[in-house]
Amino acid sequence: MKRTIRATLAGAIAVILTGSCSRTTSEGEGTITLSTSRQDGMVACAVADTGCGMSEAFIRNSLFVPFQTTKKGGWGIGLYQAREIVTSHGGRMEIASLEGRGTTVTLLLPEEQP
Repeated sequence: MKRTIRATLAGAIAVILTGSCSRTTSEGEGTITLSTSRQDGMVACAVADTGCGMSEAFIRNSLFVPFQTTKKGGWGIGLYQAREIVTSHGGRMEIASLEGRGTTVTLLLPEEQP
C-alpha cells in the first residue's frame, strides 16, 4: 500500500514539474527548484520556477478547472488531478505566483506516524 501511495504522490510531483518546465521563458531558459521541509506536522514539497507566472484571477477562477488550459495541446487536468491526489491523502496544495516572475506550487502532506 505504501508503495502505491508513494508512486501516486510521485506522479503528482511529476505533473507539477512538467508544468514548471512549460512555464519557463520562451527561449527555454529559467530555473526550477525542488525543495522539501517540515512545517507544523506536515511534509512540504515545493516546486518553484522562474517562468511567466499566473495572475491571481487565473489562479482563483481557472487553475483547477478540469479541461481548461492555456497550453497548446494541453488537456487541462494535470494540476487538478495532482490536487485531488494530495487532498485524498489528507494534504493540501498551495500556489504562490507573480506574473512575469514565476510560480511556486507547494504540496503539504501529513507526516507519517511510526
